[in-house]
Amino acid sequence: MLLQMNLTEPELREQIAADLRWSKFCTDLAKEDRLKQLFDAEKELFDGTAVRARHILLTPAMDDPKAVEAAAAQLRDLKKQIEAEVEAGLAKLPKDADNLAREKERRRLLDDAFSARAKEKSQCPSKEQGGDVGYFQRAGKMVEPFARRPSR
Repeated sequence: MLLQMNLTEPELREQIAADLRWSKFCTDLAKEDRLKQLFDAEKELFDGTAVRARHILLTPAMDDPKAVEAAAAQLRDLKKQIEAEVEAGLAKLPKDADNLAREKERRRLLDDAFSARAKEKSQCPSKEQGGDVGYFQRAGKMVEPFARRPSR
């Protein structure tokens, strides 16, 4: 069995010992009151909530402050371009358009403008889908700031 697992006996013993230590550590921490408190405070982590997101990813050299600031400025400029395109599209609606029609058109214009900019500028493979990364579990699949961030 050790040959199949590609382990020596001392390595297997250390793995078993580590598993037992981890199990004891978790058992000591996972008391009913602490688990309930965590569940009550963070329900969206446990209820299966799914999030859909799209993004434009720029990857400047993080050790180059000028490159980071240039990327941030580029994103701010892209946001302004998208907002201007949406406003221009909404201005073409008839004056008597109701709020539902205006909101549907705003959403369509926003999706189209964002998708076009993502296809053009994003450095993520999702650019082919207009920056759409699809649905993912609210907890555990993406980094927390991305999963929690409201759509803009």
